[in-house]
Amino acid sequence: MASSSNSILLDDVVLKGKITEKENIIIGCKFEGNVAAEDVTFSESAEINGDVNANKVKIEGKVKGTVTAKHLSIKERADVEGDLITERLSIDDGAKVKIQALTKKGV
Repeated sequence: MASSSNSILLDDVVLKGKITEKENIIIGCKFEGNVAAEDVTFSESAEINGDVNANKVKIEGKVKGTVTAKHLSIKERADVEGDLITERLSIDDGAKVKIQALTKKGV
């Protein structure tokens, strides 16, 4: 049986570059660069400037860039600016969004 694990980057971390994770990652830090993973959660403390490519993305913090995901969820306290390319999009009431969204099959 395969085990699942999370990589976690907390708010006391500041990074620049590229993050690639084969499974799940939780990001709560300041990060400038691109993120690729199976499942990405940007916590309330996250401040991201870059592109994101994942199967599933949940945004609770600040994200500026292009997000490509099969399932994309923008939570109430999120602040998102950029292009969204997704099959399924949900945006909670109260989220700040300045976006261009494209929903299509086969993302």
